[in-house]
Amino acid sequence: MARVGGLWGSVAALATVLIYAIGYLSQRFHYTALGAAPELTIFDERYLFSGARFLVFIVVETVPLVALAALVSAVVIAVRRSGGGEGREQSSGLQPPTRKALALEAFFLSVLVVLTMAFSLKVVEVTGLLFRSAAPGEPVAHRLTCMALDPGDPYRLVHFKLLILLLAAALALAWRAEARQRPFALRCGAWFLVVVQLMLLPIHHGTLYANKRLSELAGLPDFAAAGKVWLVDRGSSLATVLVTVGSGAEDRRLYTVATSDLNDVAVVGLAPLGAAIALSGCPGGKGGG
Repeated sequence: MARVGGLWGSVAALATVLIYAIGYLSQRFHYTALGAAPELTIFDERYLFSGARFLVFIVVETVPLVALAALVSAVVIAVRRSGGGEGREQSSGLQPPTRKALALEAFFLSVLVVLTMAFSLKVVEVTGLLFRSAAPGEPVAHRLTCMALDPGDPYRLVHFKLLILLLAAALALAWRAEARQRPFALRCGAWFLVVVQLMLLPIHHGTLYANKRLSELAGLPDFAAAGKVWLVDRGSSLATVLVTVGSGAEDRRLYTVATSDLNDVAVVGLAPLGAAIALSGCPGGKGGG
């Protein structure tokens, strides 16, 4: 029992560290996307909450894909059995790979790398949303930026699922290369891509999904006459507020105030980020569709 208890304790500690690390990535990139620098330390309970939200989010996103994969697998197995696949002879042991097989696997790895660079890594260009006047010109970064502003963007229905499919493809390739003892360069490249894809998941979550709603405050004594006041972050001792006078980037101001100053301030509404700021080229923004 003592050994079992120690094992569960180790698993719980490892899970906590993992959730904390995931939450750290998600929370940090959330604020990088906003362009804010709130009060954050290396040890913050918000990382745990952010990591837990990410795990719930990824489970919800993965369930439809797992159900679809199970259905397809069942159909394939049924077709193979009905076709008399049990009579086929299967060779035992590892067979030396042919040049064609190695070339196809290397090509598949190259395609995954290109997709990662052209699609997944573009998320790092979504920065400084609170001070932007327009979305980036690059098509993928433009689409991701507009998606961050609007929780109702239809692209959200497929975006994260595409990331999971990319990760699954990279993992399948790495697993196959490892099982069949492919050359070290191919195995190393595949597993490196898996690690990169795993790290990009919480980065995408923090940049595009996490806490992309702002609380509108009834007003602060020092800013009430300036325009609308939005709460961006509330820490233990300091809070970050956004004051918008107009719709342009030059009409936005970010302030740091003492958290105690917000104790008697009423919250009058909760709105998506796109309601507080408008970017040219995005739906709802100046010049947007």
